[in-house]
Amino acid sequence: MMARYLITLIIFIFISACNLDNSPESALRTFVSNRFAGNQSREELLDLTTGKLHQQIKGMDDTTFATFTQTSNLDSKKLKISLNTCQEERCFITYTLNYLQDHKRGKNRKNKSGYDIEVKKIAELHFIDGDWKIASVSNIKTSIDAKEPISP
Repeated sequence: MMARYLITLIIFIFISACNLDNSPESALRTFVSNRFAGNQSREELLDLTTGKLHQQIKGMDDTTFATFTQTSNLDSKKLKISLNTCQEERCFITYTLNYLQDHKRGKNRKNKSGYDIEVKKIAELHFIDGDWKIASVSNIKTSIDAKEPISP
């Protein structure tokens, strides 16, 4: 009886894991992780995108792309998915992204100062050739909490 339960549990976990790898949520998490990686490449971002966002990234010159991918002063990302509205080949995911943007650090990178940022976004994903790809990302709301006074 116990072996039967264990086999059923293993099969359920295996099926669930397979489904998560090709889900819209998984594609979004991969895209966000890639965006916060220190060594993003244009090809990797193009593989994860489609439509308007794909064309924007493809059309960027090297300087604009370097600015677009600049994340060296961002830390502690946290992604929380709050709403998922999907159809067969199109999905809208509302999510919140939290991170710290440092504006100055010591040489040892332990003296953090900066802003806690929370951004609420909506990502549109399309199911193309067996994979979910990001078609667009729209900002809904941004909240910034300064750790020290802002001097103009």
